[in-house]
Amino acid sequence: MTRTCPERSDGSPLSSAVAHGGDMNSAGATRSTGSRRLRTPLVLVALMGLTLAGCSDPEPRRAYTIPDDLCGVALSPAVLEPVLPPGDKMSSSKDTLNGLTNCEVVVDKVVVLTTITEWYERGTSMARVLASHMADLEDKASKDGRYVYSDEGGVAKIDCRTPPEGLRDEDPFATVLVRKDLGADEEAVHKLLLAYTDAVGKSPDCNSSDRP
Repeated sequence: MTRTCPERSDGSPLSSAVAHGGDMNSAGATRSTGSRRLRTPLVLVALMGLTLAGCSDPEPRRAYTIPDDLCGVALSPAVLEPVLPPGDKMSSSKDTLNGLTNCEVVVDKVVVLTTITEWYERGTSMARVLASHMADLEDKASKDGRYVYSDEGGVAKIDCRTPPEGLRDEDPFATVLVRKDLGADEEAVHKLLLAYTDAVGKSPDCNSSDRP
């Protein structure tokens, strides 16, 4: 079947106007509509961009206040902030049993950070302490072998000035565990590990002479 191009009121085919890139007036002259056709798509693109921007998810925010301690161990909020995620509510809890102190930080009902202070028989190797943890914490190590760390956390030996009675023949270690899917920066974890270890070493829990 043969198709017939639609005609204009003057009897000329519409296809001729399309072929010339514009309209034909009654005298057969071409009137360009290129600028009109270009403006319309540009306006649509701009409107689509504004619509997509308006529909995009808002940036995650942190509604809670960064604490200045972890379960009683004094720490600068500047050290904690890089490893804590956005969220609405933060809480922490502390448990102590048989020389092991465990502190969990929870944001919006999810454990995001755990610190552990534990005592081992004097001379215990770092490898043995690491073996007690499931996370991969051995990406980097200090030259003196006192600590190791990765973006998932770290372990460090604590320097206690006067260990509590009954623990003076043991070595204390600090462990920091960061929730893996938070994507914490390795250097931020490193700074937190050193700050936490130093703070525990100066706390009453590690110095019997400072206990009340």
